[in-house]
Amino acid sequence: MRNDDQKRNKLIIYINPPYAEVSSIGKKGKAGVNQSKTHLKYNSILGTAGRELYAQFLIRIYAEMQGVTIAEFSKLKVLQGSAFISLKNYLNAKIEKMFIAPA
Repeated sequence: MRNDDQKRNKLIIYINPPYAEVSSIGKKGKAGVNQSKTHLKYNSILGTAGRELYAQFLIRIYAEMQGVTIAEFSKLKVLQGSAFISLKNYLNAKIEKMFIAPA
């Protein structure tokens, strides 16, 4: 499938990435949870967004599976958080449709 553009265009990946995040504020986050091969490989693109496993999932899917369309459910900080600016620029992300639900 890796080299078959027709099959890859039809591929849908459902993920439930962990929302664990490193935090420097007390016990709010989990120390070292972001240390992974993905974090090391894409750290220059991720910047501070690399503190979240969720961002690492997105960058890896986008970078390693060319031509994919990503639809995702997330907190609004992906859209408006300053930590995600470099990631959004790399993803060349554009919002096509959106809905917001109270949680």
